[in-house]
Amino acid sequence: MENAPLATYFIPMLLAAALPCRAADLWISSRSPAVTAKNDCGHVAFVTGTAGVARAFGAGEAGLDASDRIYAGDEIATVGDSLVEIVCGYNSALLVGPDSRVRIAGLSLIPGEDGKQYARLEAALLAGSVRAEARLNRNAPELILLAVGDGELLLARGDCAASGTKDWRAAVILGAAEFRSKRGDAAGAPMALAAGALISNRGERTIDQAELDAIKRELPFSFETRRAALPPLPPPDPEAEAP
Repeated sequence: MENAPLATYFIPMLLAAALPCRAADLWISSRSPAVTAKNDCGHVAFVTGTAGVARAFGAGEAGLDASDRIYAGDEIATVGDSLVEIVCGYNSALLVGPDSRVRIAGLSLIPGEDGKQYARLEAALLAGSVRAEARLNRNAPELILLAVGDGELLLARGDCAASGTKDWRAAVILGAAEFRSKRGDAAGAPMALAAGALISNRGERTIDQAELDAIKRELPFSFETRRAALPPLPPPDPEAEAP
């Protein structure tokens, strides 16, 4: 991924409501320190099916299991209908979809004027599909910069899903995001996306709740899977007396 100053790419207004410090402080790229000397970017929360990781810097390939650490430069791959969920930084998450490959570029800690550390994960979709959720955390509010197709999707607070490479698309499920096209030599103007917006190589459109629900069923986070497995609540008893 390029190390060009990201402050020139995205509109700082996206972050103003969620992050209480200057936007320029949040876009440091090459000067951002790694979380640890090993470039630790998070851990595997769960694996369903068969998945593996190609470690960076010639460290070889290995299968993935829950609790395995993920490092900058690692390339994660799933086989068949498998899923891998990675908890990144403190609380944000990436879900690698079926028959997919995602490269984890790195996780940086960026100091803000308020004294807090802001974590920013950078990843790239190489094949298949991925879902990303940036969650606000009191200790370190987080950002996700996801390279998809011929552009980059910046998620400051919310939930998005992306699929494809040449014929690609990205949808904002919750919250808000910004997309910047990298097609051609010149960078495109950033585009603000609200929940329900879908951007693709064919343009932008709005998708309905049924389409968003279908994406979440195809790429379910672990808490959604657990919630779906809970038995339904019993119907209220109309004869029960109110206290």
